[in-house]
Amino acid sequence: MANLTDQTNKWEMAIDDIILSDMINMCNDDKYFIFQDMVEACLMVFYRDRQVIDLMKSKPHAPVICTNSSDKIIGAYPPNGVIPFKKFTSWFAPFGSFLTVKKTAISFSELCTASISVT
Repeated sequence: MANLTDQTNKWEMAIDDIILSDMINMCNDDKYFIFQDMVEACLMVFYRDRQVIDLMKSKPHAPVICTNSSDKIIGAYPPNGVIPFKKFTSWFAPFGSFLTVKKTAISFSELCTASISVT
């Protein structure tokens, strides 16, 4: 988890502006604007989480595979294998309520395996 947060802080991806633009549009809604910082942190970590592509049982599209100059496969882009689309943040934002003050970001694999109790 710390590694993903470090990656978010160290380098910017070409799709970060697309993600942030979609997030800003979603945060104009009265229900979600208070979660803007948490949703932003979670989205940035989600798009850098390489485990997402491995956990998908059914992939929505073929991932974009990146190669180096000697045509050796170095991974998928974005690292999670999910190409951002319009209104994706609206699907993702409800998970903002699962975030706590101590933990500002949660990996997708942690979210999928979390045990949620309703009281």
